[in-house]
Amino acid sequence: MTRFMVSLFSVAVFLAFGSFNATAETSISTCAVIDKPGSYALANNIKATQRNMKGSAPACILIVADFVTLDLEGYTIEGPGTGFGVYSTGGLTGRRATQVRNGTVTNFERGVSLEGDGLMTT
Repeated sequence: MTRFMVSLFSVAVFLAFGSFNATAETSISTCAVIDKPGSYALANNIKATQRNMKGSAPACILIVADFVTLDLEGYTIEGPGTGFGVYSTGGLTGRRATQVRNGTVTNFERGVSLEGDGLMTT
């Protein structure tokens, strides 16, 4: 095979299967506590009730880990009129590198509250 053919084959494999280093997202379909670093994504709209809120704050999605990405995937988290939609606790030193994106959080006292310094370290 020529170099061109090898390169073309490599591009085709990458496009078909994506990056081999891609990290899997953990799917969330109800109010939850996120206690491990990683990527998370909503699987559907969530309608939180006072009963299924988490923590003493309370929050529908409670983040207690560093290096968390939460992709709402265009979905909505709707609350009972109290608490937090998404709350990242500060902990002793503050949470680092928390990101929430791509959706709507409505009908809470506070939609999204991220405590911490927001720094990413490599």
